[in-house]
Amino acid sequence: VDRDSKYSHNQINYLDNKIFKKIFPKKKRLLILFCPHVFSDSCSSFGKFIFRDFFDFYIKTVNQLKQIKDINWLIKMHPYKRFYNEDYVAEKFNSKIKSSNIKIISDKYNILSVIKNVDAVVTAKGTIILEATALGKKVLGYKYNRFQECDFFIKYFNKKNYFEKLRFKRTNLIINNKDKELSKKLLYLYSLKSYSSKDNLLEDVLIKNSKNKKK
Repeated sequence: VDRDSKYSHNQINYLDNKIFKKIFPKKKRLLILFCPHVFSDSCSSFGKFIFRDFFDFYIKTVNQLKQIKDINWLIKMHPYKRFYNEDYVAEKFNSKIKSSNIKIISDKYNILSVIKNVDAVVTAKGTIILEATALGKKVLGYKYNRFQECDFFIKYFNKKNYFEKLRFKRTNLIINNKDKELSKKLLYLYSLKSYSSKDNLLEDVLIKNSKNKKK
């Protein structure tokens, strides 16, 4: 995994069904994890983003989640927020969220244990797209990112399209084994090339598969 994720992956506290039942006593149609980015990150890599910045993305998304009452929403803030001194910014806004179907979980929980217990994941451009897919969970993510050539995640194109897809109506949440394996390969390659300006991850996988067939 990349350095931004190591902190979250190294946590030894795991979420299980008992804890989830305490967080959300009332079961809804779906349980979905929302993973925002570090607010300080640039949102313009791979083209213009549909929101002003990642803080705007976070605020506008939460406001939409409040209106989708038939889904329980779990929010896991980015593990690197503390290194950018964003704890106060997040806490100030999060303290104003007064909705029984939206809960923010502590950084102390291992992110993989969280993903395993939800139905789907929402983000913009993060590596959570690969991590969740590898664990068999469908992701709703922005179309333009370094994994944009892959078809295993649900893509949104503009704000209207994003807000509509956030409702997860008639959405196929099944991940096949082929896509799971591909996401694992891409995650491994990403860990090796994540800070390269040209990390043609999907191309690398195709070339490797082609070489294996020739053997």
